[in-house]
Amino acid sequence: MPTPVELCNRALILLSEKAITSLSDSTLAAKVCNRVYKPAVLYVLQSGDWPFATETAILSAATHTSLAGWKYVYTYPANALRILEIFSKREAPWPPEHQRGDTAFEVGSTAAGDSLVFTNTEDARVRYISTTVADKPDEFDPLFSQAVVYWIASQIAAAIVALDPGYKLSSQFRKYAMETIKEARVSAYVQSKGLQDTESSFIKARR
Repeated sequence: MPTPVELCNRALILLSEKAITSLSDSTLAAKVCNRVYKPAVLYVLQSGDWPFATETAILSAATHTSLAGWKYVYTYPANALRILEIFSKREAPWPPEHQRGDTAFEVGSTAAGDSLVFTNTEDARVRYISTTVADKPDEFDPLFSQAVVYWIASQIAAAIVALDPGYKLSSQFRKYAMETIKEARVSAYVQSKGLQDTESSFIKARR
């Protein structure tokens, strides 16, 4: 199972650098990896609809006044990186991009910076990409992990590889990361469609 150190070491290998034993090592590579690892994971998480990172929840009503045009206001889930859809308790939250619900919503914030969700759906549910999985690399699928590795390499290359070669490597691995993210998104789409088909069959069987 991958760990943060293993993913960082895979990135360092791509740059022909020595492996680290911990993100708290005193080496330059460890310090740079420690700084970029979590943002790198969050960046890739933000870039797709990953089944392993998707959660559903009942939205909590907020006490703030709703915006004009919206009937209800809810508290934005604390661990939500990106909302995929809002749906009512009568609707199934299924799931992938090609059949995502069309319930309108808007994300805003209070003067204090607290995030809110505005919608016309009563007793709303939400499906979202969760930040929780960022701390559980053993739950990453292989393509997602590889995209993270490439993105880490792109972010640390200029810091640990001297001058122009470092910048060239950074650009190269950024390109690899984007290509792998696209491939991983296709895989996630297929996986989500399979999950949806399985759920539909289960529902039909119970009728």
